[in-house]
Amino acid sequence: MSHHFFPVGMNGKAGIKVLHVVAGSLDGGAAKGALCLHAGLLKLNVDSKILNNRESDEANNIYKFVPGWISGVTFFLSRMIDFLVRKLGGVKRGMIFAPGFTGYDITQSQLYKEADIINLHWILGFCNFQTIRKIEKPVVWTLRDMWPFTGGCQYPIGCEKFEKGCQQCGMFNYLSGQKIPAYLARKKQEILAKSNIHYVGISKWISDAALHSLILKDVPGMTIHNNIDVNEFFPVAKQSAREAIGLDTDKKIVVFGAHSLDAEYKGGDLLLKALRRLSPDDYLVAVFGGNDQDILPEIQQESRSFGFIADPEKLRNLYSAGDVFVAPSKIEAFGKTIAEAMACKTPVVCFDAAGPGEIVDHKVNGFKAVPFEAGSLAEGIEWVVNSNNYGELCANARRNVEEKFSNTVIAKKYLELYTEILENSSGGRNS
Repeated sequence: MSHHFFPVGMNGKAGIKVLHVVAGSLDGGAAKGALCLHAGLLKLNVDSKILNNRESDEANNIYKFVPGWISGVTFFLSRMIDFLVRKLGGVKRGMIFAPGFTGYDITQSQLYKEADIINLHWILGFCNFQTIRKIEKPVVWTLRDMWPFTGGCQYPIGCEKFEKGCQQCGMFNYLSGQKIPAYLARKKQEILAKSNIHYVGISKWISDAALHSLILKDVPGMTIHNNIDVNEFFPVAKQSAREAIGLDTDKKIVVFGAHSLDAEYKGGDLLLKALRRLSPDDYLVAVFGGNDQDILPEIQQESRSFGFIADPEKLRNLYSAGDVFVAPSKIEAFGKTIAEAMACKTPVVCFDAAGPGEIVDHKVNGFKAVPFEAGSLAEGIEWVVNSNNYGELCANARRNVEEKFSNTVIAKKYLELYTEILENSSGGRNS
């Protein structure tokens, strides 16, 4: 396997024009990471812009892609192909599979033409592989899930077939459908191998997975962790935070939240098992995120639902109100809510696995439970809230995020990478 890793330093050049390509709602987890990086680059006086397929905020250099009628027709046809592939292939009920044919030709955008370097983030439904084939500028692809190097799934839980090209995929009912991911994996490998692309994993875990995948094993890459804005997520005094969000209690508050709580990889089932091992009378469980109401009836402790939170102040207060934040994910590229909670001086309990295991330091700013044991998760919750040095855990949590995951720290690393790539690139596709 040939891999090239660029050193990261502090001497980037601010004259670079960067275009971030981000699909979907800008309230989504992946989009927030891209937005935060964009904000960090702007603080460094980098000419950074975001191209999105849904939203525009030109005051903050965020622009909505407006397709011409030909692009609109092409988009409609590509979307139909995506639908037919899933339908005719027989994707199993409850499985999320994205062929990735849907997309616009972003190379027609004036922002693309003006940019020196393109930073792809989460692109599903906006930019497909045929478009990537047309890009003639250096590309950084930030891996925010595993889709770029699988045959179509975002997180192949318990499956390592992506390492061999997704042969005989188990997501399909029909034998013919099982061949689709292998075909898509071959096409991805063919396109990426011939493109001027460098990937960035938002954790060492996802970078390692990419390195061992058939699709990205020969594509240059490195790790730069995900980031958050520590000026947006900061500690609020616990009592003040609880009053602000209406949590009047003397109980220990356990906070749990995710963009989609019902997603299997988020580990909601393991959290429920862990909570059953804790006293029903000593804890209040505060839950936020999509579909959070569905989990409440199964929690034996007093519980409160906060739904999907878009307001940073409300989210900051909820994190700060908690005595502990629990992240029971079975598989995750990073774990942005973990870093956000820690920035608010709330210790975190997670499993010692995947991206979350790289954010938390065991018994320093939280607790890393044995994967994937509910009993160990419960042990971690009790250890944190009853710790003799709880104040120190809180201070360490904030310090850890400021030093490693703040958007200014991470933006400097990206700027150095952009500079290095441009200095070593001919500006066109590798042959």
